[in-house]
Amino acid sequence: MQKLFLPGDYNASSILKSLPRQNTARVICEPEFYSMELPPSMAADYTDRCAAVSEVVVPTTQTSLGKSQLFPNAKVTTVDPYSL
Repeated sequence: MQKLFLPGDYNASSILKSLPRQNTARVICEPEFYSMELPPSMAADYTDRCAAVSEVVVPTTQTSLGKSQLFPNAKVTTVDPYSL
C-alpha cells in the first residue's frame, strides 16, 4: 500500500509544516510549489521537513522544472496533467 499526501490547505507554510506528520515519501504538487524560492530565514527548516520525501510527482507540460529547494534529493516525475 502506498500513502499519498493531499494537502487540505493552500497555504505553503501549513503544507510544509504538516509533511512530517503525514509520514509519506511521495508528494504530488504543482510546478510552482515544487520550484518556489524559500525565504532565507525558513529555508533550512522547510528543507528538513521535506527530507523524508523521496519522490515528487508534478503534473505539468513543462519540459524542465529546474532544481527544487524543498526536495533537493527527491526523484522527480512529471506527468501530463491532461492525461491523468
